[in-house]
Amino acid sequence: MGGIETEKKSIIRDEVLRQSMLRIALVFLWLLSLMLLLAISSFAWHKLTPITLHFLNAQQVDSIQTFLLSCAITSFFLTIIRTLAK
Repeated sequence: MGGIETEKKSIIRDEVLRQSMLRIALVFLWLLSLMLLLAISSFAWHKLTPITLHFLNAQQVDSIQTFLLSCAITSFFLTIIRTLAK
């Protein structure tokens, strides 16, 4: 009898842990999405507005450009991997 209750508690504990990890992953995903949106917005603002409205220096623009390029390349390769895995 005690073994069955212990097994049920173990299953419940595992489910709670899985739910907690899922919540942490979702928060992390939303933060990354927000950072990407901010980078895209800043880069677009810099490219579309006159020089008098720019707030980024050349090094910052280069950093954002490198970040966005690496995101695009990673997305491309992940899409290929997912397609080949099917």
